Amino acid sequence: MQELSFDQALVLLKKEEVLWFCDKSSCGIAFVVGSDKALKQALALTDISFEKFSLLIGEIGQFYDYVEKIPDMAWDIAEYTDRALDLVLPRGKNLSRELLGPKEEVKLRWVKGGDLHKLLFKLRKALVFIPTRENLNFPFKGKLVFKGKNYLKSDRTMQLGLDGEFHIDH
Repeated sequence: MQELSFDQALVLLKKEEVLWFCDKSSCGIAFVVGSDKALKQALALTDISFEKFSLLIGEIGQFYDYVEKIPDMAWDIAEYTDRALDLVLPRGKNLSRELLGPKEEVKLRWVKGGDLHKLLFKLRKALVFIPTRENLNFPFKGKLVFKGKNYLKSDRTMQLGLDGEFHIDH
């Protein structure tokens, strides 16, 4: 599979292609939220269960794009966390049914630095990232390898309720 430059990956994602992403800790498929074409391809490739994937965002303000009402605590947690953290927030919006949890919640991860952040910032949309095995039988247009930090894997998930209740999974 051809390794892509940052700019090549950006062009292909804007064309709604499914790409292979890797960093030091994880590999998997990625595609832009809102692409029915890419979602159908991903569904044919692997299980898209809510527990497996994350929506990666490049700006904290994108919470508003995907969450109807944001718990106050979410802002502080997202701002001050220094490691990858998936926030499960109630009342997801602007997403296909397959990208919402059983109670219509959404799982977001704000990527704060590095090349993945730059990609998300330029894209101006969330990416769906699904960790999976590399030997999928699919003609990917290429792969993007992120050097440095582990951006793709999160070993922490925090579920927040509208009334301030929370639950942490490790």
